[in-house]
Amino acid sequence: MTTSATQTRATVKELNDRYVLSPVVYRKQHCSVAWSKKLLNEGIVQHTDTLIENTAGEEFIVTDGPMLFASLATLYDNRNHPDTKQRTLVEQLRRMFRQDLSSYAPFVTSTLTQYRCSYGSDYVKHNAGYEGLERVLTKVHVRGPEECIGENTKKAQKVLLGTSDPARVNTIMEWTTGRKPFLLRLHPRKREMYVVEGVLALYQSPINDEFYINACYCQKGISRGVSRVRSRSHEKLS
Repeated sequence: MTTSATQTRATVKELNDRYVLSPVVYRKQHCSVAWSKKLLNEGIVQHTDTLIENTAGEEFIVTDGPMLFASLATLYDNRNHPDTKQRTLVEQLRRMFRQDLSSYAPFVTSTLTQYRCSYGSDYVKHNAGYEGLERVLTKVHVRGPEECIGENTKKAQKVLLGTSDPARVNTIMEWTTGRKPFLLRLHPRKREMYVVEGVLALYQSPINDEFYINACYCQKGISRGVSRVRSRSHEKLS
């Protein structure tokens, strides 16, 4: 019998240059994920396409939205790990990500959005720019009003983060950042004929206490390198 994501006891291993988190449930598979201790490009703000281009073929790449959220979810589910050392490591990683996501510089991902306003549906590409890793989703629905994560954001968050559960997104993001998440996306304009492209980015508002999951317009920021160490296909979830 396959164990569910919330029942799986994960572990964190600290190495000189990375933290290895395992297992992480990503795209219905258990995998080991390594997060670099250093930000890409030394933490200097850079255009997302340049960050991706400079890491193509490297071990550590720009994460996509589902991998980032899956890692945060794994940490949250193991916050009360029975092993004291593991609880300490989970807290270290939580603080690391809180610092990343609390910066006014957007934490950018390799999840690209394309709003095809004249077609009535949208287009999302995960791991954009990484040959062999790209995953394209067509005829999906991301656009909508700017609003708190809730019943009306289920379709968009499923595409962007990998889960349609608004309560889980709220709980995990608030545990990580200390703030409730707010989704920014392109508002529908039915009569306009154009295509708008964006990058999924996460950051703290510079003017209020809101935490933004921005799925449009944002084109540059910082990111932390991730490496999907291995997956165990025989543990594929249903």
